[in-house]
Amino acid sequence: MELKQVLGNTYVIDAAAGTLVFYKTGAHEGILIDTGYAKEDREELIRTFELSNMRPKGVIVSHTHYDHAGNAQALKDRYGCPVLASLAEAGTAMSVMSYRGAYPAMTPKEIDDMMAGQCYQVDQVIMPRERVTLFCGVPFGILPLYG
Repeated sequence: MELKQVLGNTYVIDAAAGTLVFYKTGAHEGILIDTGYAKEDREELIRTFELSNMRPKGVIVSHTHYDHAGNAQALKDRYGCPVLASLAEAGTAMSVMSYRGAYPAMTPKEIDDMMAGQCYQVDQVIMPRERVTLFCGVPFGILPLYG
């Protein structure tokens, strides 16, 4: 993995989960949008930050699927960065029991196996009708895309 500049302060990281976005906010820090798979992406993602002398100052989780939120708590623990998510996603991400309620088509064992260690606590919540939020000193427009 590597940080690749797209335009201005916007960078991407190609991960096993897909493309992650990193918005640079300072010489050595920025905001990561989504975090990839826990098992497949965590070590390489951290190595990418270390090798590029960058660190996440905040993490935005678009939604709680394991390929988008798998490393949110691990990055928060390692770098001390806050996590931003919508109210619904914040509720789901709190515990494996919450995931069970959000994913009724999956068996409890499937959820336990997939989500254990991937739960995270949100520090800043996007409320349902909010369209702009200030996160880590950066204004972000909120575009609700349901389904």
